[in-house]
Amino acid sequence: MKKVMTSIAFVLLILILSSCNEGTSSPSSLGQNGSAENWSSYKAIGLGSNKSSRSLSSSKNVEFIGIDNTGSQEKIAIIDKDGNNLAQGKVVGSYNTGSRYNFLLLAEKNAIKEDWPYWDSSYVPSATEKGQDLYLIDKISGKFYLLDGQFPDHKLQTDRLGFAEYGDNFVSVDWSWSGNSQPIGFTRFKLKEDGSIELRRHSIPDVSSGLPIWIDRYANIYYQGSDGLNIVCDSDGQKYKVPGNYSYIERYIGYNGIKYVYQEDGYYEYNAGGVLVKSEYVPRAFMDYISINYSDVGEDGRTIVKRVKPFQRGNVHYYTINLTPNIKRVFSNKSKVVRVEFLDDEHIEYNTTEFEIQDSEVIPISAQGSYVKYKLHDPLTAITDNYIYSYMNNTLWIISMSDGSKIEVICSDYKFSLLTDRGSDAVSFSGKDKQGNEVCGYITSSGDIVKSSGKAQYEVSRINPVN
Repeated sequence: MKKVMTSIAFVLLILILSSCNEGTSSPSSLGQNGSAENWSSYKAIGLGSNKSSRSLSSSKNVEFIGIDNTGSQEKIAIIDKDGNNLAQGKVVGSYNTGSRYNFLLLAEKNAIKEDWPYWDSSYVPSATEKGQDLYLIDKISGKFYLLDGQFPDHKLQTDRLGFAEYGDNFVSVDWSWSGNSQPIGFTRFKLKEDGSIELRRHSIPDVSSGLPIWIDRYANIYYQGSDGLNIVCDSDGQKYKVPGNYSYIERYIGYNGIKYVYQEDGYYEYNAGGVLVKSEYVPRAFMDYISINYSDVGEDGRTIVKRVKPFQRGNVHYYTINLTPNIKRVFSNKSKVVRVEFLDDEHIEYNTTEFEIQDSEVIPISAQGSYVKYKLHDPLTAITDNYIYSYMNNTLWIISMSDGSKIEVICSDYKFSLLTDRGSDAVSFSGKDKQGNEVCGYITSSGDIVKSSGKAQYEVSRINPVN
């Protein structure tokens, strides 16, 4: 009888939770509106103010730029099917970056507010005013999708708590504009085989604010509800309680994009239909990057871990992690690198190799993994397939991601202002020589610095690699 009552209670819980699909919209499709010219030549993209401009600090002078393997910088042209440049005469209003997908708002200068915080990457604003265009960018293909009018009454959250992506799928938490802004659901995006983007919304008022969400390889969404329950929402908007009393929904997430659940008789996993099934394969290492235990960083040993985007090269992915103490605020000098090698074409089974860089106070590893200069004294960091390059105070460290070994290079001839991955384990640079001349070039993993004929014409404020 007890088993029967338990089963009935479980069914009732499922029925209650699954009612959210009534607030799920029908899928809409976004067609490609343009493609970036010379996209294949860019190693990084981002924001910059032209150095010839009188006011570099003005938000009306920020342009969307690309950087090639010589370190040269240029404004990116977005060409539509009729050959028109959609970026002509426009500057950046906002820029929000993900691992594969970015949001870019371009606007005419008279449609830009002087105090517009284009550097604030927490939310994507609606493009509701004349002269504004909001684009979704697929960084692999260089395709641009127009989002004007898609978000008339809410904004998308794109920081690490409200934005998640895996493969062709990603999801953002929706926030209301009016009154006390609060979460009102999700917007789900999926790249389809015909090259279009499918967009679907779920009205879910019980999403907790300030807690991370996650999406798996099958497009199931995981989040914590306002009642404290961990929830999975499948692609149809059906909701189910995730078993277990975990403080964080991130527990037992594989690098293969599968959500595992540990129960008394072993591990289970969620399949493409959002159904919990017995696992045939269980990895030895999980992602679990929000809360992991390190006994030497405080009494409680809890550490907030800021994970950088994976650097994907075929069957090998790299993750770089900064470890920052949570409750006790004890300073930690540790950074961590995880090398994930997949053993099959479907990227299900894998092995991991991990090592820590102990002296990251001396070797400053940027938590961004790509150059985002918020402060004057921030280090420059670039990550290639097998090396981390970190530069500050005229000293460059080149760190192997296979064993943590490193070399130190004193840069007396050049002062770098930007480092970007250029392929073949080398990085491009721009900066100035001893005479104060603008220079570009590249640096090899052995520490050789080679000057090129590239031109650095922008004061770069944000950059991230192109996969």
